[in-house]
Amino acid sequence: MRAWIWAALLVACTKDSTPPASADPPKPSVAPAQPPAPRPPPAPRPPPGDPDDDDGYDACPKVTGDRTTAARITGLHGRLLPHELGYIWHSKTIMKIYDGATSKVLREIEPKDIPRGVIGVADDAWFVAPCVKPACDRHGTGHVLSRIDRATGATTEVYGPENEFAFGEVVGEFFYWGTYGIDGRTGELRRVPRKGGKVETLWTGGGVHTVLFDGGTAYLADSHSVVAIPLDGSKARVLAKDLADPRGMALDAKDLYVVDRGDDDDHSNGRVVRVARAGGSVKELVGKARWPTVIAVDDKRIYFMGDKSGDVWALAKSGGPASVLIPTPPGDWPCRLSTWLHRDAVGLLWMRMDDGFGFIRGTQWAIPQSMFTDPQKQWRDRAPTP
Repeated sequence: MRAWIWAALLVACTKDSTPPASADPPKPSVAPAQPPAPRPPPAPRPPPGDPDDDDGYDACPKVTGDRTTAARITGLHGRLLPHELGYIWHSKTIMKIYDGATSKVLREIEPKDIPRGVIGVADDAWFVAPCVKPACDRHGTGHVLSRIDRATGATTEVYGPENEFAFGEVVGEFFYWGTYGIDGRTGELRRVPRKGGKVETLWTGGGVHTVLFDGGTAYLADSHSVVAIPLDGSKARVLAKDLADPRGMALDAKDLYVVDRGDDDDHSNGRVVRVARAGGSVKELVGKARWPTVIAVDDKRIYFMGDKSGDVWALAKSGGPASVLIPTPPGDWPCRLSTWLHRDAVGLLWMRMDDGFGFIRGTQWAIPQSMFTDPQKQWRDRAPTP
């Protein structure tokens, strides 16, 4: 009986709450609805471990994801080397030599033909820097530079023992390399004829971070300064000093652009500065940047990236504030270190590496020139890294 009564009451209430068919619809008490708000950005993907734990970051993304059709990955588990014709993508499966102006592949080399420890490549030689001690310190002595003739395979010891090799590059008839001593307290720029011969030390200072060659001059950033070193043996000129931690550099016809990473303990005190190639005052273009490490320029813009963030920032050369040009691509974790940024006629290319010991893995991304009318198109629903 009780069940029947409750059922009857439910039907009656339902009928009473239903307005008659002839009733006018209620008038809205607020303004007409606006178009729906944009979708909120998706929650960031959790990293596979503690962000400050190197062991949790031993791999970089192996897929581009479903929203990165405008980006491409040209290699995995590799690194980039400068080359006299452009730059080199060195992976476990192939070594590709790219033209520096168009990013066109000029040559491919099979891994079976690549010796271990390569830091520089010429058409006639490999330059390698193996560790000769069982417990060679990564930032200390114990490395030896050797030249391997690519035609005969003959190996010749060039120089050593040496500090950590910060870079190596063939320029003209010489192979140049920079060193980084313990804690960056010491560093050198040296060279040797590419076919072998006497080693020259062109400069001595702090630990070398970056070197650019142009017009018979090496522009070098060490632990706290930027210097211009003439390759004819003339006296070096200090272009900027008292920097916290200068890293990447870029050149145009008149000026040198430098990213100063700042203090490890403060992620917001990095900056971007400019100084004339002929020398003069240093002008700050961007302040309070997030650990900036790499930079590139073209006719209109200055581009830079930093560690712990995959965003590409840009500012106009004519002036104005910097803003995120390309947000962090999906799947950027766990590549936490921005190690290379390159602008050419093809577009904008950048390199991200993991921050585990040895920096052995990385991913190269690219935005083609056709996307520069709207470079954020593929990531419009992703918020920039804070």
